[in-house]
Amino acid sequence: MKKKLLLLLMMFVLAVSMCACSAKEEDVEEKAEVEEVKEKDKDKEKKKKEEPTPTPEPTEEPTPTPEPIEVVDPEYTDEFTKVEKYEDYASKSATPSETMVWVEGVIDSYDDAGNNLILKSEDGDWAIALGSAGTNAFYDRAKDSVGKNVRVFGKYTGYSDDHQIPVVSFLPKEFSNHAYRMETLDNSFRLTQIDYLLDKYKLATEREYGTISFKIPIELREVETDDTLFYYFGDDVVGFLMLHNETKQEAEFEGMDDDKILLEYANEYMKNTKLLEKEPTKIKGYPALRLVTTFENDDLNMPMALYSYLIMVDDTYYYFGMTEPYLPGETGKELITDMVGTIKKLDSAEAATEKKEESKKEEDSKKEDETKKESETKTEEEKTVKTGIPPLADLAGLYDVTMTITKPDGTTESETLKDSYFGMNELSAYNATNGSMNLDLGGGLIASMTFSYNSKGKVVFSGILTDGTNSGTISGIQTKSAN
Repeated sequence: MKKKLLLLLMMFVLAVSMCACSAKEEDVEEKAEVEEVKEKDKDKEKKKKEEPTPTPEPTEEPTPTPEPIEVVDPEYTDEFTKVEKYEDYASKSATPSETMVWVEGVIDSYDDAGNNLILKSEDGDWAIALGSAGTNAFYDRAKDSVGKNVRVFGKYTGYSDDHQIPVVSFLPKEFSNHAYRMETLDNSFRLTQIDYLLDKYKLATEREYGTISFKIPIELREVETDDTLFYYFGDDVVGFLMLHNETKQEAEFEGMDDDKILLEYANEYMKNTKLLEKEPTKIKGYPALRLVTTFENDDLNMPMALYSYLIMVDDTYYYFGMTEPYLPGETGKELITDMVGTIKKLDSAEAATEKKEESKKEEDSKKEDETKKESETKTEEEKTVKTGIPPLADLAGLYDVTMTITKPDGTTESETLKDSYFGMNELSAYNATNGSMNLDLGGGLIASMTFSYNSKGKVVFSGILTDGTNSGTISGIQTKSAN
């Protein structure tokens, strides 16, 4: 499962290249406390006079202050300069803008007019710019941060004439290159660029999967491969959901209870990752683990975070996870948690299989009807088979891609990836004169490809792969045009 996840992550990145009281009430409470203290003092004096041999009264303990939150060391800090001298940023002639900084303090207020948060640090105030194109859910979450101790990893963007304070933003466009975010000191709350792009989703569609069912937002695009489900948010969002299941082998886990079996699965799953959090829990009464992990791979241009639940339902292990760059934000955490909260066990595995087959038949019948309808409505011009070198406009879309790598020892490895998206970003180097282009797949692997039409007028490509040591071939056929 791990190898499959990393390969699909590479293609995915390629395809998308993320109760307060009033002042009056406080006065009343303060006065009441003062009167209470006076009465206690009078009682003490009276007691001292009545007792023949008075003993010293013990000093009353002061009212304890609330315990501070647990401070957890932050991740991905090397590129950021922690602000030590506020005055270096608190004027128009201060530090040059675009400097990557790390600021800490308490969120004091939210400025609706300017879409800013005001952060109070020990040395002075900062404005945290929140942009103007975020979702309603993002700005609601930003308001929820008021009163929280946070650290902001972003860009110093200059000095605000409106607020007369320096400004920092954690929403730069190149967010996939750096770990920009705002998070509480205990890492329990975090806002990222993914939160800026995604709205709050409603779980509307019920999906049967193995021996369970769960609900999923209707807006997401589903891709199923073998026993794994992927859900994509859109081409501009470097993040997705992944679901996986496996049936436990009785001989391998003989004599072990479900909690121990789940830990065995978790240990296998966490290989080659960095564990940030692990918490045993229950999902609808079933043993579960909540995990936060990160991993890096040479084929990816950024570290990835996995916020996931591992759940054991009878003899089947289920994985529900949200994948996004660097560290998990609130939207993904909430969505995946809400999804596992809708899990229901089906009557039986047989019933689940029957329903899945019925659903597939219905889907196949629907696709057949749609194909027939499309065929009937095509114009004569559209039916004409295209030939020659395809124009750039015809290339964007989904492709089935096959890659074969030949190693120096003569062994080969092949992989076929379904529904890989080629957008204008990936096709920017296309030469429409001869139909050729080079594409950097990451990790030093370069694909040199030539596009054409096959005998049925479908866009296809073929070419070679090389990374200086290994060589191979790549080919693909367009399964769905973006036009």
